[in-house]
Amino acid sequence: MSGFAALVMRHRDDQASEQGVAMLDILHARGPNWRQSVTLDRVTLCQTGDHRAHADLTSGHGPRAAIRCIGDIRIDDRVAFLNGLAMAGRVIDPQLPDTTLIAHAYDLWQERLLDYLIGDFSFVVWDEARQQLFAARDPFGVAQLFVAESANGTVLTNTLDAALQLDGLDQSLDDTALQDCALFGYFLDPAMTPYRSIRRIAPGHAVLLRDGMRHDRRYWLPAALPPVSSERDHLALADGFRTLFDAAVADRVRDIDAAGIQLSGGMDSTSIAATITTLAARDKPQFALRAYTMHNETLYDDQEFVLARLVADHLGIAIEGLGPEVGAQFANGGAPAVPSEPGPADAPGWHDVNKRTVAFAPLLFMGFGGDALFEWGTPSLQSAGRWFRRREWRAGARDVRSLVGQAARTLSRGRGAELPALEWLHPDLRARASARMAEAHRRSARGIDGMATAPLWQAIFQRSDPGYHGLPLKPAFPFFDVRLFAFMQQVPARELGRGKLLLRTAMAERLPRQILQRPKTTLPPDLGRRSLMLHGIAPWQRDVLASAAIRDWVEPKWLARTESGAIEEQAEAVGPLNAAMNLAYWLSSKRR
Repeated sequence: MSGFAALVMRHRDDQASEQGVAMLDILHARGPNWRQSVTLDRVTLCQTGDHRAHADLTSGHGPRAAIRCIGDIRIDDRVAFLNGLAMAGRVIDPQLPDTTLIAHAYDLWQERLLDYLIGDFSFVVWDEARQQLFAARDPFGVAQLFVAESANGTVLTNTLDAALQLDGLDQSLDDTALQDCALFGYFLDPAMTPYRSIRRIAPGHAVLLRDGMRHDRRYWLPAALPPVSSERDHLALADGFRTLFDAAVADRVRDIDAAGIQLSGGMDSTSIAATITTLAARDKPQFALRAYTMHNETLYDDQEFVLARLVADHLGIAIEGLGPEVGAQFANGGAPAVPSEPGPADAPGWHDVNKRTVAFAPLLFMGFGGDALFEWGTPSLQSAGRWFRRREWRAGARDVRSLVGQAARTLSRGRGAELPALEWLHPDLRARASARMAEAHRRSARGIDGMATAPLWQAIFQRSDPGYHGLPLKPAFPFFDVRLFAFMQQVPARELGRGKLLLRTAMAERLPRQILQRPKTTLPPDLGRRSLMLHGIAPWQRDVLASAAIRDWVEPKWLARTESGAIEEQAEAVGPLNAAMNLAYWLSSKRR
């Protein structure tokens, strides 16, 4: 795990190294074991890291000292990457840090190195000979990468607060981004941040900075791959999936000896836990895995902890349940930590799991993505065409029927009739909100098609990042792996939408029967209202509801309902305001 920043000044500036020191102080939280910066004329490179080996920035990397790489990188299928370098005439010590391997790959292939690289990564390469900076972010956007520009220079970093240290930066807020946070709880545009002058490099994109000009390009697109041979039966496909899933998990535990996992009673997180223990028994017998399960039987018939504990006992791993007391932790006072961007201020369990895990491990596994990977994608002309090209006639016809039905419903109801009334929203914002709601509907790709594009996934990656929550703990999402993505894009249509039968078959010898046979379950849609009814409105929430920050976003009469009346009425009123309250909490905290 690393924090990094590359600062490129418009002109030579004696203050650049001082800005680098300020950035290092912020990046230190991501990598507390070492820190280094080097200033080369107009360029300052900063890096912090954990206990793992790191490359010395003062001497450069690769055969040419003029090439230096900083980044937060995990190279997956590392052997294949090293073999590719060797076939190009570059035999390299496999024990060298990933930043050094990237420097060698850049020296050989320049921007084409991304054709050979898989994993979760964001990095910057400074090529002194060419006087250019090259940066890239992984296909799904698990790793963060920000770019900020001012009249004095440009900074690329994986930490938002470090970008704010750029001299002369306009720190005004982005109204559209804030409106998205109030409406949905996250940004619709993957390049958005709450600041106008700081943007994210979008997932699967690369940046070239040269002669004061910035060039962005998309290097990765979900490919329309041919189907796996129809001769491969279900068992063979399950074996193929399990092999790739094992590789995805193995790459994520390669350099560590302990990890935590958010464990439920469903198929996704339990499959990860079972695979970790299987691989550890073979390759890392001393590996420590601890599970954490959030549960609340007082709100609904919650069986997650019972089933998660069954799995933990089956696998021989420690487990801790985080129960109703977590949801009430701020009920009697206190306030949650302020994240680096607007987001859930009070997310019961999430921060507690992070704090427990970081005390003994640098990595936390999460099961997000399993549902999407095994689900039919959102029907579109492109998806129908893909099925027809693969001679999957029934699948193509299904998508066409769905599109025709959707068009008929839209015509019968009239344009925009599906949008909610947004009665709680401030009247001055409702007209603009309709356009954002329509945009949200357009971007709401489901299933495997949405894994690389849906705003919800980007929000989860952002909020799991150390730069957001402030703890030196990296997230791991094994289902978001390009090898699994490519495999599932190729399986026959009959394997999709079958209740994860392919995953259940792949894990048949690793998980208890109760888990393999359990149907898909979902949380109650009114869980937030139930929690408010049980615990009441927390003091910090009442402070936010009374603050000036929220009055720009919420209808005054709606706010009045939260201040008086029975608890039932207050719960009904506060429920829709959850995202707006989180935004107002962030705004009021930042303004202090």
